[in-house]
Amino acid sequence: MPRTCECTISGRDAGGFIWQNVFHVNTDDTTSDLPTLLGALTEYIAGLITTPLSEAMNSAALILDVAAREIQPSASYTYHLPQNILGTRGDPASVGAVCGRINFLPATGTKQGRMFVPCGCDGDFVMDVITDDYLDLLNAVGDAYNGINGSEAPYGWQLVVYAKEAETTIDVTAHSIAAYPTTLNKRIRA
Repeated sequence: MPRTCECTISGRDAGGFIWQNVFHVNTDDTTSDLPTLLGALTEYIAGLITTPLSEAMNSAALILDVAAREIQPSASYTYHLPQNILGTRGDPASVGAVCGRINFLPATGTKQGRMFVPCGCDGDFVMDVITDDYLDLLNAVGDAYNGINGSEAPYGWQLVVYAKEAETTIDVTAHSIAAYPTTLNKRIRA
């Protein structure tokens, strides 16, 4: 049975709200000690994802933390890798919670995962449709997440969709971008 880890990237938007994205990965490595495994995972994710993510976020947004914890088999250790990375684009969108969405597509089945790219800018959506420039940035973030499955990944990581009810995982093999704006509802006031 593979080890399943829950990974979290969190940050703060221009309004002071904390946003959080959660995704899951599997590894067949069952012998490495947990702190080493989770430390390598957070370092790998930070190096792979934070740059394209910050390039898709407005200049008032901030990535604060990358964290990982094992959920199968159950363990109680969480590894945090603090970050302080500002978004690199223009002014915040006038509706702060509006963002792009990446869908994680499994090879089989109908269950798909999703990842919200917070802190967009005014002009990312025209008439409720994603602009081509923003679509390119969202695809770069999606490609970074798909890079978790790369042959260079330590411990043979595989991005997965985790079904909580069944406690099963499905490998992610591709991504798509939602063509319309969405909102990141899981925000809390800092």
